[in-house]
Amino acid sequence: MTRHVVLLAAFLAALVIVGCSGTEEPTKPPTPKPTAKVGGEETKAPTGVSGAAEEAARKAAEEAAAKKTATEEAAKKAAEEAAAKKAATEEAAKKAADEAAAAKKAAEEAAAKAAADTTQQTQSLLAQIMEWIKSGKLSEADAQLKVLESKAGSLSPALQEKIKAARSALTAAQKAPSVPGGLPSLPK
Repeated sequence: MTRHVVLLAAFLAALVIVGCSGTEEPTKPPTPKPTAKVGGEETKAPTGVSGAAEEAARKAAEEAAAKKTATEEAAKKAAEEAAAKKAATEEAAKKAADEAAAAKKAAEEAAAKAAADTTQQTQSLLAQIMEWIKSGKLSEADAQLKVLESKAGSLSPALQEKIKAARSALTAAQKAPSVPGGLPSLPK
């Protein structure tokens, strides 16, 4: 047992020698860093190297916040401008569509009027051709009938039939024997 006591004493002596160097100062509570208000927020004033780093970090954070705000405002403005341009484009497209519809309607009306005019002119010319056939002016009737026959594809089927009937009448008149003084008239 003495051996154990000796070892224990040696161990405690070693702890005392290693644990107490004698150069330690008593511990003091940390000194609080001075603060200042910047932009309504309380910030620590820089003290030494760590204070300068804190000040630099604070300034960087403020600049980043300012840049973020500026970026958000620019994005909002760009979005508003894009919306305004979209609305203007849609309005211009609607106006163009309305104008195109009006132009189409006008073109259809003009085409219908032109077709009506062509129909009326063709009917008038057919009546004149039939008069020339009856009066024996066959060469004039043939020349005008050839003009109508060249346009027949663009005319209505009813007018095409009338042109064919006029051609048949002209061909029959050309084959009929020529009678001096014209055709005999029927008694009344």
